[in-house]
Amino acid sequence: MTLNSTTCPYCGSTCSVNEQLLKHLKDFDWAGCANCGLLLKVTLDSTGTRILSLAKYTSTVKLGFACSQRLNKAYPYSEPAIPEDLCQELKKIMIGIAVNTTCLNPAYPNIKSFKSETSQKWVIENLMPRILPIYHQYPGQIQKIMDNLNIGRLLERYNTVCEKCGLTIPRSRQKNCPFCLNDTTLPPP
Repeated sequence: MTLNSTTCPYCGSTCSVNEQLLKHLKDFDWAGCANCGLLLKVTLDSTGTRILSLAKYTSTVKLGFACSQRLNKAYPYSEPAIPEDLCQELKKIMIGIAVNTTCLNPAYPNIKSFKSETSQKWVIENLMPRILPIYHQYPGQIQKIMDNLNIGRLLERYNTVCEKCGLTIPRSRQKNCPFCLNDTTLPPP
């Protein structure tokens, strides 16, 4: 059941609020646009059931906790907002990826596949190199954006596991884990 909707400030598409999103908004003040995927700051009314506004993020984005089983520790994780120029670039990239993917089975709309091998090759060779520098700086937000569009698996080949905390991170951040910062002081066994 759609409760209300408003427009994404990046791509202009209609963003609807439903019960599942309202549950998410009890813990976070952001949501991802279903069209371009970018994270938007959501302001709800006093009852918490209607959108008052969707805005571009300008402050720190609180992404929740990253839990390391290896260290038995939860890291609160936040990142600075992605700058406007990079958001505009990401919008174009994400829409380019969306144009080249499709849902093969309407019963499972969250499972996306490339339209053809040519589409897959084009995305990997032309769009992924444009995403990776942004992913290095803002790994949590880029992962959320791509997961929101059901294309997060495209990042898998560019990930590794931090040797210290065991969390999945961009390969380019192997010596500078965004979660544990490669803290060499490990807890006693």
